[in-house]
Amino acid sequence: MIRLLLVDDQMIIRQGLKSLLESKPDFVIVGDADNGESAMLQQGAASRSPKYKSCNQIWY
Repeated sequence: MIRLLLVDDQMIIRQGLKSLLESKPDFVIVGDADNGESAMLQQGAASRSPKYKSCNQIWY
């Protein structure tokens, strides 16, 4: 099982990814955040901590 913390500044993107990934049995969404600072604070809760982290930035 892959535990994910979704981070994006746009709520609609987070909601879309969450909907898509929750339909897959191998993924568990442990939380979501709108910025890196909020994500790091959420990550501190050991019971909800994601196993894998990926940080990427898309430039428009």
